[in-house]
Amino acid sequence: MRQQELLYGVAIRRHDQPSKTRLLWDGFSRPYLTAFRSEAVKEKRAAVESGWRKSRVVKVLAKFTWLVVGCWMLDVGCSAADLIPQSIIQPPRTYHFAATAVSTNGLESDYSAEVTTTNPRPTLAWDRDTHYAPRTTFHIYRGTNTGLYTTSWPAGTAYVFSVPSVPLPTNRVLTITTTNATNIAYRPWTGTWMLSGKTNLTFTNPSVSLEYRPLGPTRASPARASITLTNQ
Repeated sequence: MRQQELLYGVAIRRHDQPSKTRLLWDGFSRPYLTAFRSEAVKEKRAAVESGWRKSRVVKVLAKFTWLVVGCWMLDVGCSAADLIPQSIIQPPRTYHFAATAVSTNGLESDYSAEVTTTNPRPTLAWDRDTHYAPRTTFHIYRGTNTGLYTTSWPAGTAYVFSVPSVPLPTNRVLTITTTNATNIAYRPWTGTWMLSGKTNLTFTNPSVSLEYRPLGPTRASPARASITLTNQ
């Protein structure tokens, strides 16, 4: 399958024939093309410093051939594209709660069984246990990942606690990290592919499904990528 996209490149004049120009090529013997004009401007400056005084930024209608493994012929090495669905990027936010008991001499128990809810400020209650001394106090913990708690409150000696109103995480951060990559291509689902010019990408609160493809230095050494999602 073939696809055409408008990208930016750097045209340089040949010294032996000033009337003719060619695109700037990189070390992999292919045209240097980018989705961002700012990146092409940087390459133009480098070309000028190298002696190509007549360099200029141009728009290039590039044709891509898709292989069965999902590679760009334009790029030397790549992996198959991976899709990050919106349901993963923006799932319903859930909160995990657990309690601990603290003795009069300051010793704290392990976490209790976890309670999960979409309500960030529930009222929690637990059964009385004759195992605990009358002056045993309790701590309540809350987090957005199971078993990983970022906020806690002293609940005193009571067996019921209403979680107070406190600032909640507002940003969902998606990070793509790569190994053996020279670039990352990405696009909103069904959108236009873009070259990031980076080997690691971070998106804050992405609103749509994302497809990405790490690009490696050779076909024999394809790049690999992994994603992490955190609430901040």
